Amino acid sequence: VIGLQTVGVVLMSAVIVAPAAAARQWTDRLGRLVLLAGAFGAASGLIGALVSSSVERLPTGPTIVLTLTLLTLASLLFAPRRGLLAARVRRLRQRRRVAVDSVLADLYRLASQHDDPTRAPHAPDVLRAMRDGAGTGRGLKLLAERGLAARESDGRWSLTPAGVDAGRRLLDGDAEAGA
Repeated sequence: VIGLQTVGVVLMSAVIVAPAAAARQWTDRLGRLVLLAGAFGAASGLIGALVSSSVERLPTGPTIVLTLTLLTLASLLFAPRRGLLAARVRRLRQRRRVAVDSVLADLYRLASQHDDPTRAPHAPDVLRAMRDGAGTGRGLKLLAERGLAARESDGRWSLTPAGVDAGRRLLDGDAEAGA
């Protein structure tokens, strides 16, 4: 009630909601959330009050709310599991994993049509045609870094023995998932 008279309904709502919203980005557990929200609220109150007292004619209530807003935005961006940055990193890793798996599967399908799958090099253009070119070059490079594919002197690509095994496991896993 005293807070409503001091800073108004809107600012008081922000002081109640923002610490909880920031804390929610960092934990799933209610006990930790309550502690973090309290810590965020107290820290924002302290920082806002200090900034307000050091700058002439700067109102304390809005300064505290601005501090809370910055803390909440930082939490939304940088929280390790829920943050926007973490989500972006996860999407990029997933996209890379899908590209690598697709190129591996295509290369394995082509190689398995030959007597010795490790001696069946294919041009990158063939793989690009199978996948509409999406991520083929990057996928081949990542497969080579992992020791699953090798580039021949003429620019064609073939699977290593480890790549043949990985391709077989990948496609067997797809067959089991589809059954």
